[in-house]
Order: sequence, then structure tokens, then C-alpha cells
Amino acid sequence: MGTIVRLHEVMIDRIDKNTEDSLINVEKGRKSLSEAYRNISSNRALIIKIVLIMIVFATIYILFLV
Repeated sequence: MGTIVRLHEVMIDRIDKNTEDSLINVEKGRKSLSEAYRNISSNRALIIKIVLIMIVFATIYILFLV
């Protein structure tokens, strides 16, 4: 009976360790997703600025140089 109890204790310890590892991995994943979202947002703003500048230059070219 003592052997069975020890085996179950080892299994419970493994489950606890796996749960802790999973929690750590989920937190790392959440941080990575947050960082990726910030990068995408900043890239999107940069692209919008570039497009607006191109539109302004195209308008100036069409109105004054053509």
C-alpha cells in the first residue's frame, strides 16, 4: 500500500510541475502576443504616414507640375 501511495505522490508532483510549466509558457505566450500587437500597430501607423505623404506629393505634382 505504501508503494502505491508513493507512486501516486510522484504522479501528483509531476502534474503539479507540468501545471506550473504550462502557466509559465502561457505567460510567455501572452507577452509575445502583446509585443507582436504593439509592433503591428506601430508598423500600421508608419505605413499610413507613408501613404499620406505619397498622396500629398502626388497631389502637389498633379496640381502644380502638370
